[in-house]
Amino acid sequence: MANKTINISSNNFVCKLSKQLHTKLGYSGTLDPFASGALLCACKKHTKLFRFLALDTKKYQACIWFGASSPSLDNENISLSDERRPSLDEINNAFLTLQGQINYIPPIFSAKKINGIRAYKLARENKEVKFKESTMFVKAKILNYNYPFLSFELECSKGAYVRSYAQKICEFLNIKGTLSALRRLSEGAFSEFKEYDAYLSVALKECFYSKDKSDILLGKKLDLNDFNVREDGFYKIDLGDYFAILKVQNNSIFYELNRIEKC
Repeated sequence: MANKTINISSNNFVCKLSKQLHTKLGYSGTLDPFASGALLCACKKHTKLFRFLALDTKKYQACIWFGASSPSLDNENISLSDERRPSLDEINNAFLTLQGQINYIPPIFSAKKINGIRAYKLARENKEVKFKESTMFVKAKILNYNYPFLSFELECSKGAYVRSYAQKICEFLNIKGTLSALRRLSEGAFSEFKEYDAYLSVALKECFYSKDKSDILLGKKLDLNDFNVREDGFYKIDLGDYFAILKVQNNSIFYELNRIEKC
């Protein structure tokens, strides 16, 4: 897990990190350039494991700047206006209301694609960007309020936008505001800035093979009767210095990924 710095895209950050570590890296869960914090990285050969990791829930710390506005809903191209000061009771009411599943519109300045083109590229060219309403599941709490700044913590489902949540709060309060700071604390089960064990990190049940495991390392044809599982799904199997991910479907077993190095 890497600790991304502010004012750099996730891609550029990982490219620099790859040069420092002398290995090609990929990453999961893009962070906005102005955001910092947890960015899960892996060697290119291990990025195929991302879909088998527990990454659904993400946790953030963020700050809303009341009276400021930005087309990108963050801290770029800020314009200021005189706004009323919402009371802490009003803000508490907003956070109590905007919990659980909420509807929102994704930011036009985002990495979501429209006909294969990133939305932020279209927005920067002043081209029309329209998104359908989406839903996200959130659990939020206030950390500190010192007008014009409101800091809060947010747990949200995968694919959610904290900028959009901040705008929902501002709309509820009938006040202009933008997200002035954003830090990701965790991505799913990954929160500490350290190296994680690839095999242990894969959120799959283990299966066991009754014959010689070298059969799997060599990619030989598999028979479900030689395994201790029967239900359809994905499973991992320990092969010593390597491991594999197998798929059970329709009373047969197949290779999904094989000869994955442990690290």
